[in-house]
Amino acid sequence: MESWWEPGLKVVERINPLKTGFVIPSKDVMSLRKTMITLSEDDSLCSEFGKNARKRYEEKFTNEIAGRKYMQIYNDILGA
Repeated sequence: MESWWEPGLKVVERINPLKTGFVIPSKDVMSLRKTMITLSEDDSLCSEFGKNARKRYEEKFTNEIAGRKYMQIYNDILGA
């Protein structure tokens, strides 16, 4: 089960690299700089990331989906 609210789920597991965004190693200032420059110079890439991220959100992370997952957890705890 994949969700933004799962305990222990890391940011890297929420991003689909090169489809919805970039994953930059912690404390890697040069990679961050390079990525920020790339994004600032490429409007179409930003737009593509945004469209892909919106689609991923609608497929996996809406309130309705989160509600169903919470209800499943609740029912599993109660043994229903």
